Amino acid sequence: MSRVSPADALGYIREEIAALKQREAELKARLIAEGEVEGDAYDVEFCEVRRKVFRYDRLPRAMLCDPRYWDERVSVELRVRDRTVDFGVGSGEARLSA
Repeated sequence: MSRVSPADALGYIREEIAALKQREAELKARLIAEGEVEGDAYDVEFCEVRRKVFRYDRLPRAMLCDPRYWDERVSVELRVRDRTVDFGVGSGEARLSA
């Protein structure tokens, strides 16, 4: 049994999440267009949701540029990028994703 590194596992999970989000968007668009609401195991309910959105663009520029109104917060963000091994084989350049 092979062991997958945590970095690879995170990358694979993010790929799966991206694929699931894409599939969700497709299904949502189809449900809205067709109005289908009943399935064998689940029903879909259409709900209108209202929320307030703060409009930064309407604030005076002097306020936006004033450091007294801003705080800085530090957080850790994990960025996952593909690692590609280039074997430089001929002009075709075979590549292997690790």
